[in-house]
Amino acid sequence: MKTRWKVISASVNNCMCVAYIDARDVMRELDAKFGEFGWTRSYNTVAGRPYCSISVKTESGQWIERADTGEESNIAREKGLASDAFKRAAVNFGIGRDMYEMEPVLIPSKEFNGKFYPAHPETGKFLKGEALSDYCNGVAEKQS
Repeated sequence: MKTRWKVISASVNNCMCVAYIDARDVMRELDAKFGEFGWTRSYNTVAGRPYCSISVKTESGQWIERADTGEESNIAREKGLASDAFKRAAVNFGIGRDMYEMEPVLIPSKEFNGKFYPAHPETGKFLKGEALSDYCNGVAEKQS
């Protein structure tokens, strides 16, 4: 799985980017590791917080469960909580765990309409989506 990156802060000097995993990436990884019908997820509430439980079926047919809670996102509170809980529960099975060990990447910023965005240091082109991830993966590779 290719590591994705997102901007978590932007200033006049640079943008800080961190590695992340999307919920759909988690689903693909679970499908690859345990088969399309070899895992399931469910949600419940503990002390007023949503928890996601992921159960996976081992080769011997035994079901193993791991759970975790999430953090609210800035965009969609309920969806963000559910998605983050799902991703955090998956980390208990090793999915996306390596991203927590990756150092943030600093990229020069460029102003547009009063806001700052990551820009390639040589070309000055704005970096977003796959181009941002490709650039950050290159920097991260050099850092390791």
